[in-house]
Amino acid sequence: MLKFTIEPYDVLFFGSGKPFNIGSNVKSIFPPFPHSFAAAVYAKFVAEKGNTIQNDKGIYKAVYGPFIEKNGIIYFPTPCDILKEKKKEDFENIRVARRYEQNQFKLINIGDTDLENKINSLIWAKPEQGESHDFEVFKGFISVEGLKKWYNGENIDKEDLLKFTDVFVRDERVSIRIDHATGTVQSEDGLYRENYLQLKKDIKFVFWIEPDFVDNSLLREKNIENEKKFKEIFEKQPMVLKLGGETKTAKYSVEINDFKDLFNGFNKGNSEIKIILFLTQGIFYQRENTSQNRNNILDYFNSFLTGVIDGYFICGINSKYNKDKYGKKTIRSIKPGSVVYLKDNLYTNDIITFLNQNDSFIGSNLVLIK
Repeated sequence: MLKFTIEPYDVLFFGSGKPFNIGSNVKSIFPPFPHSFAAAVYAKFVAEKGNTIQNDKGIYKAVYGPFIEKNGIIYFPTPCDILKEKKKEDFENIRVARRYEQNQFKLINIGDTDLENKINSLIWAKPEQGESHDFEVFKGFISVEGLKKWYNGENIDKEDLLKFTDVFVRDERVSIRIDHATGTVQSEDGLYRENYLQLKKDIKFVFWIEPDFVDNSLLREKNIENEKKFKEIFEKQPMVLKLGGETKTAKYSVEINDFKDLFNGFNKGNSEIKIILFLTQGIFYQRENTSQNRNNILDYFNSFLTGVIDGYFICGINSKYNKDKYGKKTIRSIKPGSVVYLKDNLYTNDIITFLNQNDSFIGSNLVLIK
């Protein structure tokens, strides 16, 4: 694998598939979709080699990220079952919620929820004796060591976590829709606001790609047979990528490095119930004209028990090919950090894998299986 460490020069904007209306306020999503970074790296490859996708052949076997690096430490989206003291920025107490079945509740009837009989339990944090404070979901990032503690059932420290405000600030700008033929504002509601992202000075993106070197791959056809030769392509100057909807430039460095090595020491158990953490966006699309009519996470997992999902993004589909393939112009994607519980029907011993992987949304549905 190749690891890219990416440091933007300017503010960034990462859009979703949410419709934009002139006169509105459009906000960059965070973290970005994996295929946004995959496209940026591929554009650099095309600029150097002049090759484009041929006969549906690309250059990737898989991509991992983007994630955050601060002072040499890798950070992932925080699991949604990690809680902090409510309404306290400078918090001390951290709690991991756990699964409770119906017979463990006295005042809650799970069947009365909107999901009715589709779940059989809830993720909950019961107060301990003598506690006087409430808890809420911690939204931010967790270090690889903190994630290992979460995975192995150990106590998580405050130092293992980064708040969103530790990673970026919002940069709000006002723009005007111009009629380029006349050089004037195009309409009365031609003003709109854009919220960009400005990474803190000590924050970088990290992104891994696994090249496709199989015998009939595009890379093999171009005599690129190993990671060393592939890496040489990206060492040519200028070492910059163009990121986001405004194609802002970012410098990068590249090295041979295996993403999965980060998860050494994660001790997988043998429980009948598996906990699935989404490290990147989860996209569950409906396959038309097949028996797999799965358009959300509940339909995809037959043994879904419960979970906590941190909302969703709208993922856009632009090309005619994709529109025909998926049947919709937009698809919902659950946010990274979402956690689901299910009975073990995954038939894999891997702790890092992809669910429902597909080429059009490469890098999505990267999960850690506990």
